[in-house]
Order: sequence, then C-alpha cells, then structure tokens
Amino acid sequence: MKLFGSNGVIDTADFEFYNKGTCANIYKKDKLILKKYKLDCSYSSMISTKVFQRLKENDIPHIVKLYDSYYNDISFLNRFLKMDAYTMKYAGEDIDSLLNSPSDYFLEMVLALEHILPLLTKTRILLNDMNAYNIIFSKDDVTIIDPDSFYISNFHSSSYILRNNQGALMEYVLSPLIREAWKLREEVGFIFDICSLRMLSLDSVSSSLASVFTEKTPYLSLKKRRS
Repeated sequence: MKLFGSNGVIDTADFEFYNKGTCANIYKKDKLILKKYKLDCSYSSMISTKVFQRLKENDIPHIVKLYDSYYNDISFLNRFLKMDAYTMKYAGEDIDSLLNSPSDYFLEMVLALEHILPLLTKTRILLNDMNAYNIIFSKDDVTIIDPDSFYISNFHSSSYILRNNQGALMEYVLSPLIREAWKLREEVGFIFDICSLRMLSLDSVSSSLASVFTEKTPYLSLKKRRS
C-alpha cells in the first residue's frame, strides 16, 4: 500500500511485517519502523500532529526518534488532520529478562529516564498509556516506543506536568517487572512486593526504585533461589 508524505511516497510492500497492536500494524526495514494505523482506529488512539511535531523537533533522549508522517491519500497532505502512518527509528530488542539482569543495569536505565523529566516539563509533554509493551529495555539503552497517547498541556502548571511524568515513568519501569513476575505464579509475595512500589513517593523515581535492590527484598532472594 502506498503512503504519501511531504518527503515523498513509501510503500508498505517494501517493508517486512514486524508486529501489530490494537490500532496499528508495525513494519520494519533495516533500522526504520513504519507504524500504519488500521482503518477502524479511532482518532483518540492516534498520535496528534502537535505531539508528533514537538517530539520530532526536540528529539528527547529515550523517547523513540520520529521521522515523517504519511497519509493514505495525497490530497490529505498539508491538511490539519490525524496522520495515517509515521516512521521512526528502530529501538532494538528487549533483553531476555529484567529479573535476571544486574541491578546496576536496571538502576542505570531508570536514572536515564529520570534525566528526561526537565525536558518533558519544558516542552509541556505529558506521558500517558504506560505499559510493558510500550518500553524497550535493550542491552545498552531504554526507549519509550509508543508516544501515541502523549498530549501537550498548555493549562497545567510545570509542577503538575513534572509530577504526572514522574508517576508515568514509575509505571513504565514497573510494568515489565510486573509482567515478568506474573509468569512466576508461585512467587506471590514477590508479585505483591513489586506492585506495592506504586505506593512509594514519586519525588524521585530512582530513589524509590532503589529499594528494590536491597538485600532484604524478594528481588534478590528470588535471584538467589533461581541461581
């Protein structure tokens, strides 16, 4: 299927099918990802033009790098409409297991995410739709890969935006751990300990999560039992 953008025409036939979600199909070509919305996808599930442009212009670290927007029909170009597809940088593959990764790796990734908070506040972008499938923990980096539900706030205070995004990042980093923990159904205590982290202070994501890696937590004792 041909798609039309300000930088030319691309065809989904030139890409390999990579994955799919509720509202979009994902295609891959080398280090390029093409996200194509399904015809029945609601506007509320698509990235807004304003968010797309602001993310593209600011290129915030650890949020997937966006390239170009595309439309099903050439006549849609230059109209203030939701895009039908867009391209972005391939973020790599998830590591096999966060539970089995070194604690210093996980904390390093959390700190990297925490450092983008001032940039998000400055650009007035609020994070949303935090779940395990929207973040990639690769070998050397961490990347939020689905900005479709992000939005821009011109009404909230900077402190509100900061606190919202602190909570969002907490959810982003906890979701993969919770998903992995639920696979270990016999470790019920461990699962609830992970979930209870949501009750911790959001003043500092990294300092809250650092408590996971003390000798008294089920995290390390689980690793010891499995080793």
